[in-house]
Amino acid sequence: MRQAALTHLHAALALASGFRRPVSALVALVLVGTAIPAIAAVENPTGDAKLMARLTGGEVISRITETGPTRSVQVMGLINHPASAAFRVFTDYPRRPAIYNTTKKVEVRKADARNPQIYYLMGFPWPIGDRWVHDSEQLEPDSQHMTWRMLKGNVNTYSGEAQFFPVGAGKCVLSFQAQADPNISVIPAWLMAQVQRLLLPAVVTSLGRYMDSGRHHH
Repeated sequence: MRQAALTHLHAALALASGFRRPVSALVALVLVGTAIPAIAAVENPTGDAKLMARLTGGEVISRITETGPTRSVQVMGLINHPASAAFRVFTDYPRRPAIYNTTKKVEVRKADARNPQIYYLMGFPWPIGDRWVHDSEQLEPDSQHMTWRMLKGNVNTYSGEAQFFPVGAGKCVLSFQAQADPNISVIPAWLMAQVQRLLLPAVVTSLGRYMDSGRHHH
């Protein structure tokens, strides 16, 4: 029992130390998905004054929620750009390696304005290694909403939903909820959920930094 606990701890520390780069490796994984039971609807924080005070103060909120046997992580954060622009950059798939540095390769396997199919190859430190996913995404550009599910790949579980909510003049909140199992036998699901809770805010912050740099205009 003690040896198993130490193995879990060592693997988790390796994940944390290896992923604390400008963008974590789990960030790449949150953008692709596998077919699992539907997760709860993504949270809209714009009507909650306390949540919005935290978000406008610069906090990225990340928490674990329970939806049946598979844990999910809810993340939300402010982006200083309009929702339509942020959604457009987020779904401009060839940009993904420039935004998320563990995305090694992206191919659009089916070009469709509302239901594209995307292949991702991602590079991860030990104990994950490289992971690939071919997924199907449902895009709703008018409401800046999207969902994704995996068609095939070498991760066990991933599904997600994201939406960009307009906030005031020229800003938005990116709110997403995702469930993941990257298929790492040495790390139990509860510990992986905690690792993701700590690291997935980079999905928001990396997109914000990329847009703040102006590179999305090129």
